[in-house]
Amino acid sequence: MRVVIAGSSGLIGTALVSSLRGDGHDVVRLVRRSSAGPDESRWDPQKDRLDTGILSDADAVVNLCGVGIGDKRWTGAYKQLIRDSRIAATDVLAEAVADAGVPVFVNASAVGYYGDTGNRVVDETSPSGRASSRTPVATGRPRPPPPAIRRSAPFCCGAASSSHRTAACSAG
Repeated sequence: MRVVIAGSSGLIGTALVSSLRGDGHDVVRLVRRSSAGPDESRWDPQKDRLDTGILSDADAVVNLCGVGIGDKRWTGAYKQLIRDSRIAATDVLAEAVADAGVPVFVNASAVGYYGDTGNRVVDETSPSGRASSRTPVATGRPRPPPPAIRRSAPFCCGAASSSHRTAACSAG
């Protein structure tokens, strides 16, 4: 299986790349710096730049993108950057995935918005979780999947609780 991953250098992305490669899958990492090898492709979601040719034979695209949430103080400007970095990446990837006909798109860029959901399934119509010091990052309602996703690939988004992780997917 060929999997394209955005956000591959973070905590989850690093483990996912290692696991997929360990199982014999072909992984292409989307990076924001110059590519360092044939398994990387440079992209710039803030400028809507992505070499869509890398998606032509992809079986899945995984988006774990966004600036770090644990390494800097959450000033008002940084909260906006956290939010914007996730929205831009999702928008660029969603459109490219739909245009390329990639069969699966997994997006997990802000699972904490809904709080501890226990066994309850949540989606973009669900209310936000209880307020915490980090809730102000997610202002307003979460946006529905971009139109590109609604017209093609299955769309998955995650929810988390203290005891388990859940992914809810829709067929588009």
